[in-house]
Amino acid sequence: MQDKIKIDLETGLYLDTVHPSLSGEDIIETPCLITYHLPKWNGTEWVEGLSQAEIDLIKNQPQAPTQEEVIEDLIALLVESGVIVNV
Repeated sequence: MQDKIKIDLETGLYLDTVHPSLSGEDIIETPCLITYHLPKWNGTEWVEGLSQAEIDLIKNQPQAPTQEEVIEDLIALLVESGVIVNV
């Protein structure tokens, strides 16, 4: 048996995965097979619960620097301040 999905009845938003034996108005048997940022049940299918503008904000957030970038920046700062000679 496949797990079912509990939704918020007012918003249709995904709340949790629940045991297959549970049933009720807020329990959906249709699995959400697509990865959404905010899965939402519209009564017949799963859809994206965020607007495109909200998705764009998530996608355009600045990325944390890599370990290599941090090391390069630290070396540049130490060279700039005269603590070490350019390596």
